[in-house]
Amino acid sequence: MKRLLERMKGNATLIASIDGCTKQITPILQKFITNFPDYTDHSIDHSMGVLKYISFLIDSELEKLNEDEIYILILAGLLHDIGKISFPK
Repeated sequence: MKRLLERMKGNATLIASIDGCTKQITPILQKFITNFPDYTDHSIDHSMGVLKYISFLIDSELEKLNEDEIYILILAGLLHDIGKISFPK
């Protein structure tokens, strides 16, 4: 994710939003194992791994993305499993 954040040119507002999102979803994603005990890790570490692969796959194309597009890409990587989490009623 570091490479993606570097391309955001220090946009403090978007970076703060990403940090806030990461802090909020980290404990939520820890609950994943409760719902899917037979699945592999889907914690924040998994989301960070997804972002690492995204950065690798887009490689030189990253230079063509603007700050908003990178922001959306990062949030998609962070939040892609969030819908699998359920909370007790």
